[in-house]
Amino acid sequence: MTTATATVSLVKNQFSVMISLLARVPKFKQGEVKELHAQAIGYVWGWQDARGEHDTSVSWDFGIAYCIHAAYFALEVNSFRRPIHEAFKSWQEFGEIRRGY
Repeated sequence: MTTATATVSLVKNQFSVMISLLARVPKFKQGEVKELHAQAIGYVWGWQDARGEHDTSVSWDFGIAYCIHAAYFALEVNSFRRPIHEAFKSWQEFGEIRRGY
């Protein structure tokens, strides 16, 4: 799998991709990936709350995108994992989590 195929785009059907990737992540790494998924959702909820916004679809979509990003890292497809706040900024601007952004 190339880095191009590992790029996480904002696509509504990413939930099924997330579920299939989680099944491939080794059991000892699944907890960390799931925790990062929850942290990503929580980060966006907090960000939105501070701005007075309440669109839960944004937090869920980014949470799925970040979970996929973390799963690719756990599977060693990607050699990097962006911190949540950097990944969210990249995802907002480009619709994907980019390396080195």
